Amino acid sequence: MAVLAAGGATTLAQQPAATGVISGTAAKEASPPYEEYRVQLRSVATGTVVSTQSLGANATFTVPNVPLGQAHVVELVNIASNTIVCTEGPYTLRAPNQVNRTGVRIECGTSSAWLLLAAAGLPAVVANPRSSDR
Repeated sequence: MAVLAAGGATTLAQQPAATGVISGTAAKEASPPYEEYRVQLRSVATGTVVSTQSLGANATFTVPNVPLGQAHVVELVNIASNTIVCTEGPYTLRAPNQVNRTGVRIECGTSSAWLLLAAAGLPAVVANPRSSDR
C-alpha cells in the first residue's frame, strides 16, 4: 500500500496484487482419507512444481501465492504411490480482476492440459494423461 500526498491531503492507494489464489475441490477423484492426497501447482513454462498443498477434510484445496501472469496446471497427487491422478488447467491469474480462481474442480477426463506439460518435457504427466479442462 502506498501513501500519496497531494495538496496537503493524504490518501491511500492500493498496490496491484503480485500473487493470487487458486482453490477448489478434488472430491470427485480423491477418496477418504483425503490426507493421502495433495495438490501441486506446476508451471507450464518451466515444468517446475511451484507449490504443494494437502487436501482439506472435504477434499478442498487452496493454493496461495500463485504468481500472476504465468500459466499453471493443478495436479492431484496420490501420496502413497507418488502418482498424478488428474491434471486441471492451465490457469493464468492476472491483475487486477483475475487474481483469484475459485471453484476449480479436479475431474479426470480427456483434455489437452497434459499435452502442454508433455511439450514442456514432463514424462511423469505423459505416463498418466487422465485430465480435463475447466
